[in-house]
Amino acid sequence: LVLAHGGGIHARLRPLLALAFSRQVASPRVATMSEAVRAAVRAWPETTPLHATREMRSLALVSYGALLGVEGLVFRDWNLVTDYMMNVTAGQVPPIVFRAPWYRRAHRRNSAVLRAALAATARDDESDPPTLLQALAAARTPGAAPLSADEITSYAAYGIGAAIGYVGRLASFLLYELLRDPALLAAVRDESAAMFADGVADARDVRRLPVLRSAYFETLRVHNFAVGMPFDVDRPFEFHGHTVAPGARLIVSPVPSAFDPAQLPEPHRFDAARCREPRNEHRGGGLRAFGLGHRTCSAMGLVEVMTLTLMATLLHERRVEMAPAAYRLRRSVWPLPAPDRRFRIRTAAARAGVGPAGTSLAGDDEDRFTTFPGYDQPAVRDAIARASSVRVPGGAVVVREGDVADAFYLVEHGTVVVTRASVAAPVAVLGVGDCFGEAGLLTHAHRNATVSAGPAGATVRVLTRD
Repeated sequence: LVLAHGGGIHARLRPLLALAFSRQVASPRVATMSEAVRAAVRAWPETTPLHATREMRSLALVSYGALLGVEGLVFRDWNLVTDYMMNVTAGQVPPIVFRAPWYRRAHRRNSAVLRAALAATARDDESDPPTLLQALAAARTPGAAPLSADEITSYAAYGIGAAIGYVGRLASFLLYELLRDPALLAAVRDESAAMFADGVADARDVRRLPVLRSAYFETLRVHNFAVGMPFDVDRPFEFHGHTVAPGARLIVSPVPSAFDPAQLPEPHRFDAARCREPRNEHRGGGLRAFGLGHRTCSAMGLVEVMTLTLMATLLHERRVEMAPAAYRLRRSVWPLPAPDRRFRIRTAAARAGVGPAGTSLAGDDEDRFTTFPGYDQPAVRDAIARASSVRVPGGAVVVREGDVADAFYLVEHGTVVVTRASVAAPVAVLGVGDCFGEAGLLTHAHRNATVSAGPAGATVRVLTRD
């Protein structure tokens, strides 16, 4: 890995990775990444507390998989390999763990997925933006030589580990800061809604979110999880009156400058406004979260695009709150800092979706039904527009199993719960944009299930056979 090398190897690999892990490669695939995150968060169970850091790491993997162009990435396997690889590197776990059967099985499964994806990297349509895996396969050294298959799969795996290990942690801290500040959260939701209403095309769209972007930079400063980079000393040098001998191990840390009151007023207070116009205090040298000099992380722009896309999509798609609301941050270290397992989130009903990747939504009430089959047909749109909306109190029955079907329904707000007399547990929970009752209406059959409004109630659009 490039992090472990200096000299010629570092000089050879760094330019290639700076290109592959750049904002430019990620930019045209932002809509695809957003759609992948949207699909993942829509599958979250409502009202059930979720382990926030785990979910953010999972979303980071989903997002990176869409960028990489690789399907079949199993979170459990990649999370396990990432955690133990990082802990061995940090000296927290002995290297013997790499010989453990459970580790080797996970590693083999991961490698097989990447090798299979690399074997199928040919671009069938040159008009499509390249995936990151295709960018790695097309990269050439200064001598015009391609990367080897081992190098390509190794760096693809490195990027996956970085997504889970770094982007996931960063998104967790950012989500915590947003959820504990209602005004900041509302501002981020408003600007995200405006962005999705105009349509998401590339990285320029997510980088034009000044409030979210300022919160991102302030999160990097206050919750810098890359607390130090280790270096081995090759030649002796003097530092503030101390002689540092060859063979010594140094840790270069960005943390002290990030909390220097000479550069940043009230440095221990999270203040997103300090990282946007007109203050821009983060540009004064106090923010060095991605390293220094020629060791600055090549993926700095990629991390920004991934994190902003993930958070904007999540907060636009779902209503999220801390559970419990009184939670206050405590960190755990494994091997890098992250919010502890007590940081949990709970989701409410799905919001109006961001729509298929790259589409533009007008933002009116009808747009919540864009996923309904035939919605692009004028007759269907007119029928939905003419249909009446009915507000149903929490727990009230909309249709009852066994009744004659005389209408079908589209969920406009809230959720509905589908149950059957023969099944103990609910059959399904439907959210905004989902429909029910059409089968009985079309076949003149009786209702095969009971549908009731969720605990918070629901609004349904009612369409009759006429």
